[in-house]
Amino acid sequence: LNAWNLGASVNFVGINVAGSYGDWDDALGAGTDTDYWTLGAAYDFGPFGASATYIDSEIDLGGALGSNEFDNLVLGADYALAPGLTPYV
Repeated sequence: LNAWNLGASVNFVGINVAGSYGDWDDALGAGTDTDYWTLGAAYDFGPFGASATYIDSEIDLGGALGSNEFDNLVLGADYALAPGLTPYV
């Protein structure tokens, strides 16, 4: 198994930005190579919070099998109605 991941997060005035990059280099079997990266941001103001997160990944299956790519964007929001009660979308 030969894999690694690196990530970082910065928070300033209620805004949090985070990202990561990872490489699984042949970890899933002979001839495969997988890498991915993520980027996200969140903002909290009072009881309300909002966030956006993106991921991009690719696995190279090698030879005639080609590759498989995946992208995903997630948007979220929450509101603290009471201590311990935070519905979210």
